[in-house]
Amino acid sequence: MSNKKLKPEEPVEEVNEFSVEKILDSRVVNGKVEYFLKWKGYSSEENTWEPEENLDCDDLIQAFKESRKKKEGNSGRKSKQKDSSEEPKAVPAKRKATGDKKIGFDRGLIPEEII
Repeated sequence: MSNKKLKPEEPVEEVNEFSVEKILDSRVVNGKVEYFLKWKGYSSEENTWEPEENLDCDDLIQAFKESRKKKEGNSGRKSKQKDSSEEPKAVPAKRKATGDKKIGFDRGLIPEEII
């Protein structure tokens, strides 16, 4: 017999991998491209925005970009993104000039209750 003590097995972390059925839309958030995904086996209520680096479906991404180019070509509109090969750049949001526009209680608002 052996005097070795058996170590309890460490639990193995399960990695759930989900399958993308279709890419529905794309956007740029903080300079990173995200795609709106329809998941296989899940309802449309479960669709999510996922960053490009989390995805492993290059064929679906390429097909989405090609279909987007075709739609833009048919509609005669110019693309928001100049070229899909260029890195998307974050554009700072423009603030509206408030000028003489009144805000808060200057608009004549009356407080209902002071907390």
